Amino acid sequence: MLHSYNQIPHKNINMNFQKCLQIILEEDDLFEDRKHLVFGYNTLMDLKIRKKIWKTDPGSKPYTLSGYKRIGEGKEYKDLHKSKNSSVKGVLLNLTDKQLNILDKWEERYRRVVVGNSHSNPIYAYIIKAHVD
Repeated sequence: MLHSYNQIPHKNINMNFQKCLQIILEEDDLFEDRKHLVFGYNTLMDLKIRKKIWKTDPGSKPYTLSGYKRIGEGKEYKDLHKSKNSSVKGVLLNLTDKQLNILDKWEERYRRVVVGNSHSNPIYAYIIKAHVD
């Protein structure tokens, strides 16, 4: 049965909307645009690690980074070095400003550098500070 506008109990609708809006606004990252692409080639490929960093998984997709090679074996810290004819398999993360700041703190032994671009957006990766040009 259809009701005219005047027959709808506005007070209840307004209260329900306010409750829904409050719940949505409490979701901190919901309205933040994901602006930062980060290439992960070691621990960031691990879902458990990503959940440890951000308490949730920001999502990832497989990605191959051209023009770099991965170095470091075993328990050594892994790193990327430029290498014209090489490529590294990893994941591409799409992060908010807040998530990127958290990752900067997590990767304290590394420095964030631009390693490529996608649709005119920079792609960042973390390289050991001593190896950054």
